[in-house]
Amino acid sequence: MKTYVIHAAISVDREPLVEELVLQANAEVFPAIILLDGREGCRQSHFSAYRSTSEDVLVFEDDCEIIADDFLSPIPLFREHYDLIYLGYNSLCNSGSWGTHALWVSPRAKNCLFNWLPSYETVMPPLDLIWNHVEHTSPCESGGLRVWRPADGRRYVRQKPGLRSIITGGIRE
Repeated sequence: MKTYVIHAAISVDREPLVEELVLQANAEVFPAIILLDGREGCRQSHFSAYRSTSEDVLVFEDDCEIIADDFLSPIPLFREHYDLIYLGYNSLCNSGSWGTHALWVSPRAKNCLFNWLPSYETVMPPLDLIWNHVEHTSPCESGGLRVWRPADGRRYVRQKPGLRSIITGGIRE
């Protein structure tokens, strides 16, 4: 499994979080793609990380703060039974989750995602919406994606409060 922290080098205030993830998750820093449209940069950064390896991949965003010592424990427990394992998200909705900041992606899930993407002929939606669509529209060769989310999206990790979002420019509470 490849493990990355997608990091925008201009965000020096996040370096302690990045260093902690590199140490605790044995992660590599993956340079973020910075664009005027922050959502597009986020999406392209994640897609580049997914494409960088044929293996499964665990991706953290650079504003991700470790909350629990066992923050990686769901992966060995569930990786044989699921295609996506969410370790951190901000909220749930009927279609899935929003504000994802830590996600394990199987090779099958990456294949489903990239086979499904050509269905977008215009501007693509935010990454969370794409994953939610892929999860619920069954674009995979043998049924839909199998997804595991903790009941509490901040059980293992969370987006650190007080940081300015690269996507929206707002301060996280």
